[in-house]
Amino acid sequence: MATAPDTTLGKQLEDLLICSICKETLTEPRTLGCYHSFCKECLAKHVKSQREEAGEDYEHPFNCPLCRTQFQGESVEQLPANFFINNLLEMLSIQERTLQLHCEFCSGQVPTVCRCIDCESYLCKNCLTGHNKWLDGHVVLTLEELAKPENHAKAKAKSRCRKDGHANKPLEFYCNTCQELACMTCVVLDHPKPEHDCQPTGVVAEQHKEQLKITSAILRMKSNESQSALQKIKHASQNLQTNTKKAKDAILQQEKEILEEFTKKLKRNTAILIVEVEGKHNEMNRKIVKQHDEMKAYIEKVNGSLEFAQNVIEKGSNEEILSLGNAIEVNAISIEKKCPKVMLPVHYGYFKYLQQKSSRDVVDNYVDLNDLGKIVEPSVQIQSLLVCSNIMDGNIKLAKQLADWVDKKFSGQLCYRASRDGWKGEDFRKKCDDVGPTVTLVKCGTNVFGGYTDRSWKVDVDDECESTICFIPTTGRIVRIKHSEQSFLFSLRNKDNLSPFKCPIYDYHDEQAIFCCKDWGATFGDYSYGDLHISDEANTNQHSFSNLGRIYQQPPGYQYGTPQTKALLAGSENFTPTEIEVFRG
Repeated sequence: MATAPDTTLGKQLEDLLICSICKETLTEPRTLGCYHSFCKECLAKHVKSQREEAGEDYEHPFNCPLCRTQFQGESVEQLPANFFINNLLEMLSIQERTLQLHCEFCSGQVPTVCRCIDCESYLCKNCLTGHNKWLDGHVVLTLEELAKPENHAKAKAKSRCRKDGHANKPLEFYCNTCQELACMTCVVLDHPKPEHDCQPTGVVAEQHKEQLKITSAILRMKSNESQSALQKIKHASQNLQTNTKKAKDAILQQEKEILEEFTKKLKRNTAILIVEVEGKHNEMNRKIVKQHDEMKAYIEKVNGSLEFAQNVIEKGSNEEILSLGNAIEVNAISIEKKCPKVMLPVHYGYFKYLQQKSSRDVVDNYVDLNDLGKIVEPSVQIQSLLVCSNIMDGNIKLAKQLADWVDKKFSGQLCYRASRDGWKGEDFRKKCDDVGPTVTLVKCGTNVFGGYTDRSWKVDVDDECESTICFIPTTGRIVRIKHSEQSFLFSLRNKDNLSPFKCPIYDYHDEQAIFCCKDWGATFGDYSYGDLHISDEANTNQHSFSNLGRIYQQPPGYQYGTPQTKALLAGSENFTPTEIEVFRG
């Protein structure tokens, strides 16, 4: 009894075989080197349009409509038909005609119930009985079995030899020497041993299939990386739009406040600033849009090859796998080489308008209205810090101060956030041990502070710097004490309302710059009397503490060991942080 076709399979095939130009099922498909397929007529119109637009002849290069890969001097008429795609079209046709298929053995219009894979024919129930009697060794699949994904390749017609005198025999062998399919006659006449290494297609196809799986895994990884990069670029684009609007709003608000007394001059200068914002937007937006388009095109290129490779793996016959495998691998290598070098946004879309003087000051002092303000565009590193840090809360001034303290190489890339990655010491280690120089930001209430070190937090042997192993009897812990002349502590916001300040390490204490222990967070100075210690699961206890002035210099006016100095960083000597972030230094 015939059953309804698998609608899910049909839908999958339809999606795969849709021309992205006309949005219809492929007609006379032509597949480009990037493995994107289009109707022959649609592709011809696309190429003609591109060449007419460029005012060039038929040899002018054209771009793939999806991934923009460029093809030089090719004619659509000369592009070969892709037999894998054609076989899939045939399979789709079979799926759609399952209920109308008739027996190919008898002359009546009798519905089919199965297909003989060896005879490559559909049979009715009566013909099946006779067939099995005389051809007992043939593989026969019911229509229900043919609908299963693992049997799709078996439903296809076998590839046959087209050479004269070879009697249309199936291509059942593969010559590893010549790297081509062969029938039995080809093996005997054209690929004799020992000069040629011929093996059954099934054996060689399995080997190629495994390599294709590795290639597909690489392509999938590249696709995921590119998708992640594209999301960051989109976020940067949204940031740009948001901050452009904020900058314009700030300018317009300032205009409103001064309007009564300086209307004409204010209007003129406001317009200039708006143009400057637009100019800055256009300048940055061009870069972001260009990177976005390039990344999107690269993803299309990767996904095109990935999707094609996956479908060859899942739906391709042995012959198709052997015919296409090497080409797919070569294309994957080419794609990998073309991977954009910059995976982070070229610009994070972050800038704002800074008002230089209050509106009252402008009015009272009759200053030149050219002093209204200016467009501030922080460096990419500072933008990254502002975008990635919850603690900084978008404060450009504090972010710039921190970046200046570190150096111009400060990346601003987040590698650890306690609320996201976990508060345990081991969570901190997993994210920060192999990072190298880091900036640790700590928030406790309204206080924002932390430290920088040019050393790794890794507890194991570190040949890059001087270090000492120490055993703490009271806790049974082994720690590594590391030397550093560049490490320092800092405060961006504090309980005494001091301006941001930096605490360099004392020259005679630089051998105790940081303490590394598998169970702790960041610890600057020694554990017993250290200047800043973050405990294990710091958000659940008050074991974290600050004792500024022992290893790192306290600011002028503060004395080491006093309650005021101990509470300067976090608001109290012992504290429970609300957030911790670590950035690559």
